Amino acid sequence: MKRIKKLASILLAMAMVLGMAMTVSAANGNYKLTINVVENHKYEVWQLATGDVSSDGETLSNISVGKNAKAGTTVEDITGLSALTDAALGDAALALIDIKATDPIETLTKEKPSVELAGGYYVITDSYVDGTGQQVTTISRTMVYLVKDETVTPKSSTITPDKKINEDNTGKEENEASIGDVIDYQLSGTIPDMTGYASFKYVLVDTASKGLVQGLIDTEGKFRQFKEGDTLTGGVGTKDENTDLVVPETGVKVTYVVTKVTPNSDGTTTVRIAVQNAINYKAHVNKWFYVDIKALLTEDADVVAIPNTNNVKIDFSNKPGSEYDGEPDFNGNDPKGETPIVTVETFTTSLTLLKVDGTTNQPLTGAEFKLESTNNANVGYVTGQEYVPMAEAPSGYNNGTWYKLVDGAYTTTAPTADTANKYDSVEATYALVTVDKTTYEGAQIKAQAFVDADGKVVFTGLGVGNYKLSEVTVPDGYNKLNDITFTITWSKETGFRVTNVKELDKDGIEVANSSITISVADIGENGEGVGTVISSTIPNNKGTLLPSTGGIGTTIFYVVGGILVIGAGILLITKKRMK
Repeated sequence: MKRIKKLASILLAMAMVLGMAMTVSAANGNYKLTINVVENHKYEVWQLATGDVSSDGETLSNISVGKNAKAGTTVEDITGLSALTDAALGDAALALIDIKATDPIETLTKEKPSVELAGGYYVITDSYVDGTGQQVTTISRTMVYLVKDETVTPKSSTITPDKKINEDNTGKEENEASIGDVIDYQLSGTIPDMTGYASFKYVLVDTASKGLVQGLIDTEGKFRQFKEGDTLTGGVGTKDENTDLVVPETGVKVTYVVTKVTPNSDGTTTVRIAVQNAINYKAHVNKWFYVDIKALLTEDADVVAIPNTNNVKIDFSNKPGSEYDGEPDFNGNDPKGETPIVTVETFTTSLTLLKVDGTTNQPLTGAEFKLESTNNANVGYVTGQEYVPMAEAPSGYNNGTWYKLVDGAYTTTAPTADTANKYDSVEATYALVTVDKTTYEGAQIKAQAFVDADGKVVFTGLGVGNYKLSEVTVPDGYNKLNDITFTITWSKETGFRVTNVKELDKDGIEVANSSITISVADIGENGEGVGTVISSTIPNNKGTLLPSTGGIGTTIFYVVGGILVIGAGILLITKKRMK
């Protein structure tokens, strides 16, 4: 009997020691937390509370506030979380964590997916590095009650941004345009789960390259650049897989506010467009916010191999329980996450004309060309030379004094009493200056200029369309060039191409076997035709020279005429004698 009691005492002591060992082991971090890690994600573990785990592995007792809890957090605040579940639980727990002032007790990755921790309450936040190398914070609502080994798959609600060029109600990632064109865009982003937020900030951050100016169409139907305080009306909807655009949900309107317009040092412009009262749309979780904006392609557009880019990302609230103020955009203290950047591209091209002498093939000056579209495509920018009244010449002008002839050509030869009738004015003088002209304002769809000293004129910022090239002013002593028509096409795969090149005579009839050509050169990585240069060499031939007054031309007519008269007289006399 004594041996039995002694054995029982030993067993009881062993059980007590084992129980103590379990409690001590829990306190020393012998519970394994494993994360089902997603590639490129990083999981930060925040300690909200610790305690002693019961022998049955179900209950946490002797709870104390953890290392990452906000100052002033009480045990009652923590145990009160037991009444919550899922996202609400994660939100409430995260609201008690001091993310700013403390560091996580552990960071888990693909390389290190697990850690041993003391029993307690833990909150897991999640961030990831996207394909562009940007780290993106997600909205994490995962809280772990660690009283035994646990494997956790954190639930995150990421926001997906999107931007599309809207052409004919189809969303595109690339397009072509002419300088002066207004391009339509749709900005959009998914609506996250906003549970746990009293206020939520959602800001579309739109950045355009130097050749694009973001804006809107005003009440007079004209484009103007965005100003801070502008409001736009968009909505909520679902993404159409066929058009890649958001289809509006009937009756749901969303107001967007332009909160800031920033010209950047690299020539780009960033516009922040905030959803007003985003929290009001929390019932539309997983649908899309959308708003339409416009951009004008200007003379600063990149031509050839570099596309004109326009991108968007979204700044968003990422800390439930934080006291975000009522303003639509973030202030300096607001915690926020940001999405990856989505970029769209616009291509444009140019036409370079080289005027040469048809015989010597040397550059020829004095020619003026006009390029116009026959189907309302813009021809918005031209670089060449222009004759302006001498009074308008720039300071330091030293390119000679020019006079205008009645046929539209210009000469540096001053008029005399004998030649005055060949001049448009014997008093008006002109300067020949280099110009970069924009003509896209209003309804202009054509541009013209004289060739420069090297015989060149460049029409920049051309898109798809049908065009006609005309020689407006002909160099003195040369024949006028026939009109030339051609078509410009574009695709992402081929870049710009020129087709249907025709030379037309004065009656508009196509000239057979014309020698006029327009060439296309692709410029891009590995010759992929990302950018395209269009050029043409235009020859001019001199006109037939008539003999001058008093020269052999007149004399020979008199001599031949006299001989014919004498011959006729002799023939008449001979006939009479024969009779």
